[in-house]
Amino acid sequence: MKKFLIVLQGDITKETLKYARSYKDLDLDLVLVIWDKKLDTKFEDYFIIEKLSDPKSILTKDSKNFVNTNRQIAAIKFILDKYSNEYEYIVKIRNDIICENINKFKRNLINASKKNKIWTITTQTGSPRFFSPLLLSYHVSDWFYGGKPYLLKKNLQLDLIDEEYILLQKPLIKKNLIFWRKASNEQTIWKTAWDLQSKNNINTLKINSVGTNPTLKECFANSKYLFNNYYISNLKDIGLQSKKYPVNLLTFYRNRYSIFELGKLESFFINNNLIILSVFYFPFIRFIIYKIFQIIKKNNLRF
Repeated sequence: MKKFLIVLQGDITKETLKYARSYKDLDLDLVLVIWDKKLDTKFEDYFIIEKLSDPKSILTKDSKNFVNTNRQIAAIKFILDKYSNEYEYIVKIRNDIICENINKFKRNLINASKKNKIWTITTQTGSPRFFSPLLLSYHVSDWFYGGKPYLLKKNLQLDLIDEEYILLQKPLIKKNLIFWRKASNEQTIWKTAWDLQSKNNINTLKINSVGTNPTLKECFANSKYLFNNYYISNLKDIGLQSKKYPVNLLTFYRNRYSIFELGKLESFFINNNLIILSVFYFPFIRFIIYKIFQIIKKNNLRF
């Protein structure tokens, strides 16, 4: 078996092709997963291109965002079905994430592959803190994750779901939070979100309501779940960078979603099973700056 497979999912454009090339110096096998349609640009470098039938996706009721759960499920299921017996470790990455430091990424990749957990990143990862505005159970990154094939098969939802079931017909508004779905993509791609034994073989959500305030019991359970199942890294620390949502000191504090993100300290608590600290840690400076920008911009957080 070969050791590593890197999978980038998304349309090929001039920009995303440039991001894909940034991984070439890793000297590892690289697969681009796209939907079966005309490519937006010609590609000069040699990539393995996997064209899949598009399972399509549906818009939220305000017509602003696609749910995209089935697209993610279809892509990773195909990869696991085809490549699990060829590779010891598979990493799936959103196609607008660029590799800025090859050596740093390779070191972290080798380190993560030694752990019997799923490797993920802090960006868009839900915090188990008691002081979070709400509890997003098992809110783990869908931008980036990796693991041994059997672990990915065990933890990922690999059956297509009824995306209409996820939608809210009317928005749930809670303080400055607006929800147009019962759960986010970061939750619904994981098997833990679904009750697979429900009647009529219809997958139903078993995670907490999106508008639920965290209880201490749920926070402790969420922290323990993250420790037991995930090894969490910081995007910049492993040599990667999001081109759509740049991660740096300025954007970290200006980003209106930062209150939900795990920083280095919080991920350190979880990775080392420091559950009490992960639940009661309060990022005071980040919270104050977040509130200031919230007042200035008067923006609502939308899910």
